[in-house]
Amino acid sequence: MGVGTIIVADGDRWICEMLGEFFATEGYRVTLANSADALFLALRRDRPHLVLLDADLPPAGGLPELPRLRRGHPALPVIVLSATPDLGVALESVARGAAACLFKPLDLDHLSRAVAAHIAPRRPASSRDNLLSRWAPEWVLSPTL
Repeated sequence: MGVGTIIVADGDRWICEMLGEFFATEGYRVTLANSADALFLALRRDRPHLVLLDADLPPAGGLPELPRLRRGHPALPVIVLSATPDLGVALESVARGAAACLFKPLDLDHLSRAVAAHIAPRRPASSRDNLLSRWAPEWVLSPTL
C-alpha cells in the first residue's frame, strides 16, 4: 500500500481522473493537474513525493517544463507518461531529468510498481549503480519495474 502524495499532471481529464482514483485506492494522496500552471501551483501547495507528468501537458508540453520543475525540485522523482511510443521521447525525458518514461496505454501494475519504487526510501547506491545510471535510462536498468 502506498504512502505519500502524487501529482498526476495530464491534459486528458479522463486519464487524470482514472489515475487519481487508482492511486487513491492504492493509499496515496493524489492531486490532479490538467495544465502546467496547475502543476506548478500544486507543487507549491502540496509538496508531493512524486509527479506523473504527461509529455504533452498543455499548453506547451510536459517535456519543456521538466527543466523548470527540476530547478525548483531537484530531488523530486518525475515519471513521464507519453502517448508516443518513441525511444527518442524516453531518452529526452531522462536527459531532461525524469526518473523514468512510460508509454500509454499504461499497464497500471507496471506504473504502480514504478511509483512505489521511486517513492520508497532509497538505499545508498553502489559505485556500479552510479556508473550504470549515467549510461542508460533507469527504466531500462531497474529490475524491479
